[in-house]
Amino acid sequence: MNHRPRAASVEAAVQAFEDMPIAVAAIEEDGLVVVAANRAARAIGVGDVVGRPVAETLTTAVAHRMLPRVEEAVRARRPVPAEEILVEIGPTDARRDVWLRWSLDPWYDSDGRYRGVIAYAQDVTGLVDQRLAAEARAVGVEERYEVARDVIIALQGALLPSSVPVLPRVDVAAAYLVAGREQAAGGDWFDAAVAPDGRVSLVVGDVVGHGVTASAAMSQMRAILASRLLDGATIPDALGSLDRYARITTHAFATSACVVLLDPETGDLEYATRGHPAPLVVGPSGTRWLEQTGGGPLGIEDGTEVRTGRLADDEALLLFTDGLVEVVGRRLDHRLQQVVEAAEQALRGAVIGRYAGRNTAERLCLHVPWALDEGFVDDVTVLAASRRPAPADLRLRVPAQADGLAPVRERVESWARDVGLEPRERAALVLAASEAMTNCIEHAYAGRPPGEVRIDASLRRATVVMTVADDGAWRQPTESPGDRGHGLSMVASSGVRLSVDPSPTGTCVEFELDARRRAPVESPALAPTATLTGGPVVDVDPGGVVRVGGVLDTEASAQLLDAVVRTRSRGGVLPVTVEVEPTAFLGSPAVRAIERYVRGADAAARQVEVVVHEGSPAALTLAVVGTPVVTR
Repeated sequence: MNHRPRAASVEAAVQAFEDMPIAVAAIEEDGLVVVAANRAARAIGVGDVVGRPVAETLTTAVAHRMLPRVEEAVRARRPVPAEEILVEIGPTDARRDVWLRWSLDPWYDSDGRYRGVIAYAQDVTGLVDQRLAAEARAVGVEERYEVARDVIIALQGALLPSSVPVLPRVDVAAAYLVAGREQAAGGDWFDAAVAPDGRVSLVVGDVVGHGVTASAAMSQMRAILASRLLDGATIPDALGSLDRYARITTHAFATSACVVLLDPETGDLEYATRGHPAPLVVGPSGTRWLEQTGGGPLGIEDGTEVRTGRLADDEALLLFTDGLVEVVGRRLDHRLQQVVEAAEQALRGAVIGRYAGRNTAERLCLHVPWALDEGFVDDVTVLAASRRPAPADLRLRVPAQADGLAPVRERVESWARDVGLEPRERAALVLAASEAMTNCIEHAYAGRPPGEVRIDASLRRATVVMTVADDGAWRQPTESPGDRGHGLSMVASSGVRLSVDPSPTGTCVEFELDARRRAPVESPALAPTATLTGGPVVDVDPGGVVRVGGVLDTEASAQLLDAVVRTRSRGGVLPVTVEVEPTAFLGSPAVRAIERYVRGADAAARQVEVVVHEGSPAALTLAVVGTPVVTR
């Protein structure tokens, strides 16, 4: 009676093995022969599977991939984890590609004797096809994102100054570095120009947010401020114009800015910070931070306090945006100390081998971001100005002879390099001097002994002025000069402005060339962009206090904070306390939101008290921008 149920059970087990949707095959250690295989396994193999070595049951390409793993599993007697492989199955005249997920496990009999391995394989073609299609779509999205980001970066580059002025007593340099996270380009800007009174305006600003809207707002704010300063407006008047504009323009609201007016001759300076880090002064005798002037970001409140200082002949000034010092998990005071140390290294030439031939301002803009780079999570803008002795004027007196042309060109080229002109401008100046002197040689002293040619050049504010004069006779140009007489036209086409002053006793040709240096300077090789971990945490405790923690570095996190604060305040009717946890990280968007609360600029959240813990990263960040909060 017991034999019939046992036989039925064995038959059922064998049938279940045969019908399994997963391919199963038993491979003996001796000869790697397949001794058992269900229907699904036999469908994968080539010809009859059972009783043949594994190598003979697979196509050459599949055997090349699978056989080494089978051999290794038998030798090591250990499982082989699952992997996906593309194989051909079916009759020779109707074979098709199938993705299999296959694995190997050791095979022991009931007595514990090792027999070989059991191979498992499952058809996962549908799942793999779905995954590959999803990956292809993701690649398409990523490619479109990269294109969009490249457009934003290109737009940002077009909206920022392409150069900074070359000045007699001050070297100016700048660098703009785009963070790699999201569409980071957009909010930062810098500017440098010469005001009507001869002072140099230095500006660094930061519009909240990233992307096209931030780029557009940045360009508008930059244009307004530059126009006002070029017209001779004072710092309070110029920033007052930005205040009014930021108040009525959503994406410009709460922009931060630092503006400096520097007298190149005396080193006297006026400056103002509006929700922005103060500049650093670095010199041989040490470094010092200029004091904050107070006042929140633009558009929040009226009025700008201006403070004064002085830059010694051998000192430099460094302005930057907060992207340079914002790093999750790093105390702001430590990052600011890193700025000091890096600036001192750049000043004293400790890095001069890496930046050979660079002036102090350029070394600051190159080395400071490089030294502080831990993977920037926001754009970084740095602007530097270093005082220097004025370059000597060029004064040449040479005979009007052809063999003097080459030495004159060399002297003009050397002087232009010492002044700080870019290669293109140097070439234009050399061409001007060469063509004007050639005219003197060929025309001024025609028919008499060669006289003298006088070449004088100087740097006046941001303009190179050069004169080439002789004591010969003026020769009226002919109407049809043929192949000659085009030298000064070539000079004019190179961007040099010229005027000719002929007289019976000699001719003077005056050339003017805008002296500019390319900006940003070459970006240093930066580490991969940091990945921020964690997100914003904004909760209301049982006592009604809004508690802020985690990482608040995006506009979305600031919007979350806004939503909670406004809900608690019932549209500005009820007082609200916001307490920032000691470990919270506040990026620019969150700082701007807090500025609105504490300065009463948000109608829906007018009675907000913000509390920070003394010495915490949030307290240090808000102290740098001058935000009035309660410290406990």
